[in-house]
Amino acid sequence: MADISKELEAWRSARYGKDVRQAQIDLSNKLNTEVEQGTQTVNNYTAAESARVEAEAARVQAEADRVEEFDQMMEDAETAIEDVRGATIAASDYITQQGQRAEAAANQAEAAVADLAQRVENGEFNGPPGPVGPPGEDGKDGADGVIMTLTAGQIAMQIQDGDLHVYYSDADDPPGYSIQDGDLILNIEEGGE
Repeated sequence: MADISKELEAWRSARYGKDVRQAQIDLSNKLNTEVEQGTQTVNNYTAAESARVEAEAARVQAEADRVEEFDQMMEDAETAIEDVRGATIAASDYITQQGQRAEAAANQAEAAVADLAQRVENGEFNGPPGPVGPPGEDGKDGADGVIMTLTAGQIAMQIQDGDLHVYYSDADDPPGYSIQDGDLILNIEEGGE
């Protein structure tokens, strides 16, 4: 609060009208200045408080928006997790179905191979011999044969006078080949692989 004791003293001690008037004016000016400064202080405080209240309201709104965004993010994450779970289950089911189909196809292929092997073994693909064609021209004499040493696992074959001769290493068991009705036959029971 302003110190107006000097102005009050001047007003009280004034004897003449002009001095009283001047003391009244000085006192009024000092009080007016003080009121204006107080009003300005109050206005400044009010403006600052309004700004603080607005800032706090903005902060509260920002926090509410952040919480809402976080809640939405969590909801979106839960939806995404459920989508991934559903996709994983669907993919697993698809893979299981494809595996079952592949296994069924493999079983069918194995059955077809076994059936074909059985039909070959049964001779279903051996047709009757065709008609004998006219004899061709005599071929040129071939080069002399080559003598070589057979190592384990190697065989050599030669037909002489309608007989099949099979040559093999002494380290091997004799392979079980024969000719039956003009066909070369591997007799597995007799030692061939």
